[in-house]
Amino acid sequence: MNDRRLLIALALIMVIAFVPTILMKRQPIKPGITAPTADSVHVVTPAAAAPLTIADSTAGTPLVGLHEDTVVVHSKLYRYSISTRGGKIVSSRILPYVSLAEADHRDTLELLPAGEGLLGGTLIGTGDTVRFDQVTFTASADSLNATTAPATLTLRGTSGAHEIELEYAFVPDDYRISVTGHVTGLGPAGGTLLIGLGNGFRNTETNPQDNSTQSGIVTKFEKTSLTPFGKLNPRQLTTMSGPFDWVAVKSKYFVAGLFSYDSSAQG
Repeated sequence: MNDRRLLIALALIMVIAFVPTILMKRQPIKPGITAPTADSVHVVTPAAAAPLTIADSTAGTPLVGLHEDTVVVHSKLYRYSISTRGGKIVSSRILPYVSLAEADHRDTLELLPAGEGLLGGTLIGTGDTVRFDQVTFTASADSLNATTAPATLTLRGTSGAHEIELEYAFVPDDYRISVTGHVTGLGPAGGTLLIGLGNGFRNTETNPQDNSTQSGIVTKFEKTSLTPFGKLNPRQLTTMSGPFDWVAVKSKYFVAGLFSYDSSAQG
């Protein structure tokens, strides 16, 4: 594997631009920014910095009997699959590359392990928790073609008194996905959104041990910091103190980052 592939892979990474509160608490609304209404919250409001907490994503009640479809979105660069159960990205094929893992027989590179996904969401309000993976969403389309023009997928669902809308925007020549969301019924205190980046990527290299050694969690504030997965204790809560400009998970050559944009900012 040469340096050129590394530079290209990092320049054309699948960067996820999503809603605020990257496992962070909300920030008091600054003057000049409109507050959310009493019965709803736009999950694109500014987020404050707080510790990043990493926990076992397999914990929780097993999900049984929920209907699930997948919406495939493709361009010349990628083929993503998004589940209507929870709105997670459950497949991420990077079409310009092939997997070098022996078992893949040089198939198109798939980053996500079976049964895993990116952007699993849990919304914690006052006395109320909404797990997106317990919500079956209705998709605005069965599939999308972003080869020649931008495309948008909208997912709508309900959980108790909450109405949830997620919007995913794709462009032809970039791996990034911009996601915005809106949840009603949270009350004046709003809520905290927890976003999952999965448990790491599949091995796609000829040397699994080398790939595993260089896989981990990257955080950025003033400078980047890598925490290898091998340094984390399985099934033990680990807290990383923020604030962070962004967070990401990486393998040797590929990375998925989570960025929080202030939708109220000018320009």
